[in-house]
Amino acid sequence: MYIIVRPQRSYGPIQNAIAVLNLLSLLVGMILLFVGTFVYFAPGAVFVTSTLLPHLILVLGATISLVSFLGYYGVMNEKRWILWVHGLILLIAIALQIAVGAVAFVYRNQGDEVLDKAWDRVFHNDPRVILDLESFFQCCGFEHVLDRPVPITCAIDRRYTTGCRENIQTAFQDSLQAIGVIGAILGGIELVSLLGAAVLFHRFDKQRYQREREDGEESLVRALLDAQQVDRHIEQSRLQRERQLQYEVLAAQVREQARARAQQEGLYDNNGGGNSAGGVGSGLRDPPPYGTFDTPRKSNNSKNGGY
Repeated sequence: MYIIVRPQRSYGPIQNAIAVLNLLSLLVGMILLFVGTFVYFAPGAVFVTSTLLPHLILVLGATISLVSFLGYYGVMNEKRWILWVHGLILLIAIALQIAVGAVAFVYRNQGDEVLDKAWDRVFHNDPRVILDLESFFQCCGFEHVLDRPVPITCAIDRRYTTGCRENIQTAFQDSLQAIGVIGAILGGIELVSLLGAAVLFHRFDKQRYQREREDGEESLVRALLDAQQVDRHIEQSRLQRERQLQYEVLAAQVREQARARAQQEGLYDNNGGGNSAGGVGSGLRDPPPYGTFDTPRKSNNSKNGGY
C-alpha cells in the first residue's frame, strides 16, 4: 500500500486582501441600496431627475452587491469561471463610471439650466414636489418668491422671502460631490479588485496546470508501483517454480539412490522380469515359496549340540 501526499496550496495575503476588498464593496453596494430606497420614498428628493435617480441607485447598489459577492465567493473557493465573470463585470462597471464621470465633467457648469428645467417640469406635472421642497428649504419660488411658487401665495402664507434656487443648487452640488467621492472610492476598490482577480486567475490557472501535472506524475508513480508489484509477483512465482523443480530433482535423486541401493542389496532383478510382488517388471525378485525359506545349516560339531 502506498500513499502520495501533496503540498497544501496557499495564496497568502493576496487572496485575503481581495476577499476583504470584495466585502467592502459589498458593504458599499448595500449602502447604495439603502440610499436608493430612501431617495425613492423621500419627499422632494427626486426633484432633479424624477424617479430615474433612485432607480439608478438601486440598480447600481444591487449590481455592486452581486458582483462583490461573486468576487468573494470565487476568491475563497478558487472558482476560475466566477472570477472571470467577476472581472468582466468590474471592467464594464469601471468603463461606465469613467463615461458618467466624463459626462458630468462636461456638464459641470450647466447646473443652473438643469435645475431650471427640472423646476419647470415638476411645476407643471407634480406641484406637490415643489411644495415639499419649499417646506424643506424654507423658500418660495425658484429664482425669487414670485417665480413659479406653489401655491401662488407661498410668500404670504409662509412668510418666506427668498427663492429656492441657491438652496437647491447648494444641495445639488453637495450631492454631486458626495457621489463623486463615493464613485472615486468605489472605482479604486473595483480597480484593485480587478487587478487582484486577474492575478488570482493567473495563479489559479497555473495551479490547475500544476495540479494536472501532479495528477499525471501521480498516475505514473502508481503505474510504476503497480508494475513493481507485478514484477515482484512474477519473481515470486519464478522462485516458487524453481523451488518446485529443485524439490522434484531432489526427489528423483533420492528415488534413484534408493533404487541403486536396492539393486546392490539384491532386492531388484536386473532383468526386471518375474512375477514379483510389486507387479510385472517391477524389478523385485519373486519371494520364495511358503515354507521353503533356507534354514541355517548345521555345523560339523552338531553332535556336540552346536550348529
